[in-house]
Amino acid sequence: MSILEEIRKDAIDSSVDITNALRKTMDLAFRLNNTEIKLWAENELNGYRKLSELPDYRKLHVQSYGYFSGFWQSHIDNQPIPPSAVPEKYREYISNAYLQQPISYYIDLLNGTEGKLAEKWDHDLIVAVQDEIIENYNLRDAWKLIPKGSIAALIDSVRNRLLTFVLKLINELKISEDVNPQDLEAKNKQITQTFNTIVLGNVDKLSVSPEINIYQVNKGDEESLVKYLLHIGILEDDIDALKAALQSDKEGTAEIKFGNSVSQWLTKMLSKAANGTLKIGFEAAGNLLAMALSKYLGIA
Repeated sequence: MSILEEIRKDAIDSSVDITNALRKTMDLAFRLNNTEIKLWAENELNGYRKLSELPDYRKLHVQSYGYFSGFWQSHIDNQPIPPSAVPEKYREYISNAYLQQPISYYIDLLNGTEGKLAEKWDHDLIVAVQDEIIENYNLRDAWKLIPKGSIAALIDSVRNRLLTFVLKLINELKISEDVNPQDLEAKNKQITQTFNTIVLGNVDKLSVSPEINIYQVNKGDEESLVKYLLHIGILEDDIDALKAALQSDKEGTAEIKFGNSVSQWLTKMLSKAANGTLKIGFEAAGNLLAMALSKYLGIA
């Protein structure tokens, strides 16, 4: 069996560890004398040291959460932190996760019992913004939540991209082990172009909570916000409570904002999601509600 057929077989069979196929891809890269394929296989197996080399499918849009403490031992746990709550220079950091570990790390994580991966915020950032997010509360700890489903999607993405690439080599570019060096050199440009398009391209880009575009939320447009919330299963009474919270946070200011009342409303919604009284689950609720409010407030 040729090395291409071995990779194809390993990529198709989900019971075979994808690291087996990647090691064979490394072998293939040396046979083809192809630097791009070799570097990708090495990075997937050993981890990405440079963010500049990270493919799009290893970049996730995520929701940050925090633990806050206040007066008289009061506290708020698992509170969604919208990007608007921190200075603009930190917003990209708290909204994105960059999966740089070897693929085997995520396979082990997926096989574990935990349903999510929490990536801690940098301690210096917590100190810098600790008293700026919720009025009368201090941020004590913060993290980015990466759902287990996103880890599964990462592994499947690597498997599917590798399989598609190998099938293209076999069926369209007619690459085989007995191709002579002169023909291989001529075809290597095509091989690299195919690799860059299929493996490193934006096909099937990973996303934690894809936006529902049918119900677009527009800045300051209450009707669009209400339609969206109804669409994802938020009850009218809860929407009325949100309107009141937005109005409360607006008092004494010239514009609507994400203040303490809206934060308390979000906490209540997450509590409902956690105990199963919302149509959407806990993690989806945090992402979708934060996204809708950010768009309504014009900060997304």
